[in-house]
Amino acid sequence: MDEIIRYGNYYTQLRPYMETFDKSRFHFVDGGCLTEKPESEFIEIEKFFGIENELSFQFNETKGFPCLHRPVQMCLSEAKGIANFSNTVLDIGIKWKLNFFDLSLKY
Repeated sequence: MDEIIRYGNYYTQLRPYMETFDKSRFHFVDGGCLTEKPESEFIEIEKFFGIENELSFQFNETKGFPCLHRPVQMCLSEAKGIANFSNTVLDIGIKWKLNFFDLSLKY
């Protein structure tokens, strides 16, 4: 459990890079947007890299998530992502510990 918290504490992982490189050299991707609205998130990624937008996504009703439509059609398997992640006791324990850890950083 402690390893999960250490891994999820992005500030300590990114601090050396943020202190070394200009902030304009970073682009942070919102994982929630990437799965819910991939087209808009990829537009931002393409802008950051200065490349032309050519990616297009379509929602796949059968699989329940967006799939790449253009320039080539591609879709991940049904087992991808957190859609199959159940709300177990372990999940609740992790959420509680992360909330506690967040509170300890504030005080």
